Formats: sequence, C-alpha cells, structure tokens
Amino acid sequence: MSRILDISSKLSLLYFLLIVDIYVVYHITNLWATTLALLSINGAEAILKLRSLKVSGEFDDYWKFYEKQEFIKNHFNKYADPTFLNVDI
Repeated sequence: MSRILDISSKLSLLYFLLIVDIYVVYHITNLWATTLALLSINGAEAILKLRSLKVSGEFDDYWKFYEKQEFIKNHFNKYADPTFLNVDI
C-alpha cells in the first residue's frame, strides 16, 4: 500500500512540474512574441546578436572594437588633421 502512495505522490509531483513548465514556457513565449513584435527585423536581430555576445563573454572585446570603428567612421576620417585629438589608432 505504501508503494502505491509513493507512486501516487511521485505522479502528483510530476503533474505539478509539468503544469508549471507549460505555464512558464507559455508566458516566456508570450513575452518574447510581444517584445519582438515591437521591433523591426533589424532591431530584433541586433538584440539577439548583443545577447549572444554577452552570453559568450565576448561583449567587452566587441564593444571596444565597435567604439574604435565608430570613432574612425565619425571623427577620424572627417578631420584633415586628426592628430590634435591625441588618440592612438
């Protein structure tokens, strides 16, 4: 009899965990759908790339590279004599 109760309690726990799992997956999927629906395809792709950089631990290196490229694009190439900025490139 105790073995039947033990199996019953394990099944109850399994059903409970299954319900919680379905609930969480539903709400996370709903949240992603709502968030990504507000973005353009390019914006959503950029967010996913940034998240993957953060997860992989390469975000700091990428950010340094990005800032350097933005500096070159927006400042370095626009001035005739960029040496007055005292920046090593």
